[in-house]
Amino acid sequence: MKRFLLCACFSLGVHCSFAQTAADTITAADMPIVGDTLIYSSPSSPFNDTTAVNLAHIWGANVTWDFSYVVRASQGVDTYKTASQVDTAYSSLDPSYGYYTGDAISGLPYTVQNPYAFFNIQTSPSSYSLTAAALVTNGTPTAFPYTIPDVYYYFPLAYGKPQDSSKFSLNMLLPSIGGMIQGGYRLTKVVGWGTIKTPYFTSPQNCILIRSEIHGVDTLVTGTSFSPSPYVQIEYKWLIKGEHYPAMWLLFFDSSESDISGYTFMDGQRTDLRNITVKPEIVMLNAFPNPAVSGITHLEIPQAWQEFSVKVYDMQGKLAAVFNDEKELHLESLPSGQYLVCVISGMNRGYVKIMK
Repeated sequence: MKRFLLCACFSLGVHCSFAQTAADTITAADMPIVGDTLIYSSPSSPFNDTTAVNLAHIWGANVTWDFSYVVRASQGVDTYKTASQVDTAYSSLDPSYGYYTGDAISGLPYTVQNPYAFFNIQTSPSSYSLTAAALVTNGTPTAFPYTIPDVYYYFPLAYGKPQDSSKFSLNMLLPSIGGMIQGGYRLTKVVGWGTIKTPYFTSPQNCILIRSEIHGVDTLVTGTSFSPSPYVQIEYKWLIKGEHYPAMWLLFFDSSESDISGYTFMDGQRTDLRNITVKPEIVMLNAFPNPAVSGITHLEIPQAWQEFSVKVYDMQGKLAAVFNDEKELHLESLPSGQYLVCVISGMNRGYVKIMK
């Protein structure tokens, strides 16, 4: 996996004697609202092969973060609509509102189209939460409210506030079809404040830096088969008061924060770029031979996934083996049984269950 030397690319400021101001405190008024059309850009390849990331080096007070060197490559748009504006079948989810997340699942024995994520702002306690998912399965629009909403933020967000913790749970199962069960917890803390520059914000803007650590398990259900896949996801977001979208957003799919899986930033419309939406893809993969009687199996991975990691889990969710950029898996040392193989390439994930 390509790596990116963040500490060499930031211009770090010095600590000053003045305290954090109201301009650096984020409230519910700074979240997206219905009707927002928020444009973001992504660089083509912002990574460096030889170094690792340690974002803890840039935490703290009165820091200057400079991302102005980033070169745009592609753009996407998040348009926020109420649930009933998306489809009247989702009217029970109102007043939640959200955006199209992209056709994310392929290779299943059923079709999945037009997935949406819906959010809501609560007043007691003041918070911003992911409250529902919705998608069209085999031509039928279906809404899935979270049984426990995923609270992104408790307000106000300010440096020095204790870490917030919350659980979440979502059941996206359909009769006779299956689906996905998700659950876990989120830890969120403001780890820095200061100013930021990006290709869009060319002059320094007051901001806070938020770190969210998500521990979860995605369980794919097909018929009577259950395939759990535990994961750790870490997000860094630079938020500016008065803006409804992160000025910069970094995503990791590993707890060591050694590989940047996603990298986007708030932007304006660019006519010289491909107007595409950068969204994660979830794919059901093939492996052969399966069962892997000899202990060796080969993965069929999308050609576009040039760099990837492979994690093999037993049916209790315990990590049994790890491979990097290897389609031929040597599992001779593992006991006979069932295993779930998870392939991660950037923000994309692929799954296949194998027998040994």
